[in-house]
Amino acid sequence: SVIIIIGFILFIAPKHTPIRTQKTSETDTPDENRRHTLKILMWNPPVSFIPTSTGVKDTVAQRIFYEPLAAFDEKGELIPVLAAEIPSIENGGLSGDAVTWKLKKNVTWSDGEPFTAKDVDFTHRFHLNPAIGSAQGLPHKNIKHLEIIDQHTVRLYFKSVTPFWADAFVGADQCILPQHILEPYNGPSHKELHTNVLPVGTGPYRVIPPGIEFLAGSEDKEEKKTRIILERNPYYRGKKPFFKNVEIRGGISPLEAARLSIGLGKADFAWNLTVSKDILEELRRTGVGKAAAAFTTTIELIDLNQTDPAKGSELAHPHPILTDLRVRQAIAHSIDRKAIARFYGETSGIPANRAVTTIAPPGRENLTYYPFDLKKAAALLEAAGWSDSDGDGIRDKEGRKLELTFQGSRTTVIQQTQRLIQKNLKSVGMDINLRATDTSVYYSGNLDDPRNSTRFSADMQEANWSAYSADPSVFLSFWTCKDNIPQKNNNWKGWNDRRWCSPEYDRLYQKVIRELDQQKRHDLLVKMNDMIAEEAISIPIIRLARIQGLAPDIEGFAANPWDVATWNISEWRRTGGK
Repeated sequence: SVIIIIGFILFIAPKHTPIRTQKTSETDTPDENRRHTLKILMWNPPVSFIPTSTGVKDTVAQRIFYEPLAAFDEKGELIPVLAAEIPSIENGGLSGDAVTWKLKKNVTWSDGEPFTAKDVDFTHRFHLNPAIGSAQGLPHKNIKHLEIIDQHTVRLYFKSVTPFWADAFVGADQCILPQHILEPYNGPSHKELHTNVLPVGTGPYRVIPPGIEFLAGSEDKEEKKTRIILERNPYYRGKKPFFKNVEIRGGISPLEAARLSIGLGKADFAWNLTVSKDILEELRRTGVGKAAAAFTTTIELIDLNQTDPAKGSELAHPHPILTDLRVRQAIAHSIDRKAIARFYGETSGIPANRAVTTIAPPGRENLTYYPFDLKKAAALLEAAGWSDSDGDGIRDKEGRKLELTFQGSRTTVIQQTQRLIQKNLKSVGMDINLRATDTSVYYSGNLDDPRNSTRFSADMQEANWSAYSADPSVFLSFWTCKDNIPQKNNNWKGWNDRRWCSPEYDRLYQKVIRELDQQKRHDLLVKMNDMIAEEAISIPIIRLARIQGLAPDIEGFAANPWDVATWNISEWRRTGGK
């Protein structure tokens, strides 16, 4: 799932929280230093250390130093992280409307301060604070009250019986935050977070000053080159990680990242390589590194704006064209998923079926709700009153041309996809203007920039969305309306950036988070999924595999469809080689 910034901000350590840099031993040779430094490349660089946005690339970095109470492993099973155990009926952790979390003892933050139940309570209050406008606040809104039982126990009381309780505090985007560091910023001064505070976490590594560092030569470029250095967290409770340091470099092209990792083995890990199938196949054939490919929950979608971007994408101004279902259906019928899949290659992308999430209605797993059919698309536009009255090839209606702006991030496969969809829509009489934005802007935390995908200042946009929970209700909550639509008056926070508002959908969501009968609950989830598909609000294109580049001597990486790539970074190691 998904967000955006034009400039990067330099992070400095707060005066009240000095962080000492752990220096490499003087006895280390250059080869030993190389062996114990993990070099990570992220072409879409992290830009925020504070988990309040929907930016996946930020979460990839944040997961190295922040941790949740629990997370899902590769099999979709809950595992404790900061929790001592997973709550159950047997251990007394679960009741109809409450869940009790017992926390691990003797856990400290990376500055040496103790981790306690007060940090869990603070995280809850932080995400619910309207001044913060956190995109991670939705799971917390179903909590009626959080009670601190003792220093290492919290109990959550829900507003009603809640069958899926493992939402708040669970997963990559629900990590616990330190009260003693962030409490001063839990209010009007929250914007100072991005200039005053280095992260303090409980994970295996900690960031060292200056935090996000700008590298020479990037001053005049939109895609700025950045570096973040982390060191082992000396207070980490677990087994000491193999690597002494982690170096994250961002702002290079996906192609360069792929060549340095898979081709040359000079980078240890390259995240989410969005390169064409021909390049990937060549690197696999001739390179010294490895390409780890695994299909996950990530779906490439085209979202259709239900508000008018010319008037600020505000709910008060419905979209003059895309609020017509027939126009949205025509766009859906104009998408050639099989052709788009060929841009990615069979190991990287497959045509998406009607499911926008991980569930698939039984017996309909391979059904595409709007198959590629340009004749049907043209007929729908004609029925909607759009005809070519002046013979210029572009349909018009009541003096308005059928013209739309289609935006996406500036990567090879996305631009190939945009051009193909533009061509198909032109053939049925739609004039499509393409807009490509560098990923550091398109998916960033700077919501003041109108090119940010969350701002959605275009008519159509392509973006990929991922689920961090094995329960589909979490992913389907992204389409709810109440308190979830990015607007100027809420600092552009929320997941529903297509700004679709359906009282019926919201009603189904409220039922699904309370329904105890598993078959009835499944039926509700299918109905919600199908409603999105039928309304053609978000049009699934491709189910994506995450392609990660690995140096030949890196072991321990494990693809997890329910978490980000760095979820088990403490287990990564270097074997053999230099």
